[in-house]
Amino acid sequence: ISFRSQLAYLNSQLLKRQAVNDQKELLEKQHLYAANQQRMQSTQWIKLAHISVRIPQHADGNYERQAKSWIDSVYLALQRGADFDQLMKKIHASTRKDLQVSAEVMPWLPVDLHLNEWKSQLSTLQRQRFSTPFYSPKGIHIMKWIGQQSTAPYEDVADELTFRLEKK
Repeated sequence: ISFRSQLAYLNSQLLKRQAVNDQKELLEKQHLYAANQQRMQSTQWIKLAHISVRIPQHADGNYERQAKSWIDSVYLALQRGADFDQLMKKIHASTRKDLQVSAEVMPWLPVDLHLNEWKSQLSTLQRQRFSTPFYSPKGIHIMKWIGQQSTAPYEDVADELTFRLEKK
């Protein structure tokens, strides 16, 4: 038996094992996902986007006024027809030294995991609409409700499932 034929045989065996391992991992992830369905269905899952300015706990009045003025200007732009997603991109790309601003689309999360101030906004907010600016312990925010469903999509929790499998 030549070296090349042995190498080809070993490579094919290795590829078969890898394919089997990949299939096992997929089946385990699907099993974990199915096992978590009941837990996930105990609450509604929502997807939100937000534009926020963080207000540190010991910020002075001037900082808070500046933060309020900034978020009000963002809200005014939205009221005048600015696109929420485009504003998020612009804010995300900007680098402000005077304020701690952020803009992001959050992952699917159970409603229960959100701050009470965020949950209270959902009671009056319509999907694909943005809120008025509101305070929370973390700062001042404008949020957009993107979607709601009874469980998190498999694609969105697949990475978490992989992480949990690796911890076993």
